[in-house]
Amino acid sequence: MVRVLKEHPVETRIYHWIHLLALIALGVTGFFIRYPYLSGGYGTLRFVHFISMYVVVFNLILRVSYAFISRNRDFHELGLGWKQWRMIPGTLAYYAFI
Repeated sequence: MVRVLKEHPVETRIYHWIHLLALIALGVTGFFIRYPYLSGGYGTLRFVHFISMYVVVFNLILRVSYAFISRNRDFHELGLGWKQWRMIPGTLAYYAFI
């Protein structure tokens, strides 16, 4: 018999899957907006693209607030420790080709 290890609560997994599906929708609609292979439907694609953008933004806001106010309080898993803050200048310099 296989045991399933549940490391994250259900709410966290729901936020994750909503974020993933919205990002997939953003990628697909963005591709078809940039390279319109289909005739017509441009307005619908833009509408779905903007709705997906708002879903990503609001989901991120809800997830971060959930990390701080939930009973699980998993804000320490968001990767915002002192070590990460000290690495920001070096990372920005690397991406700026300095």
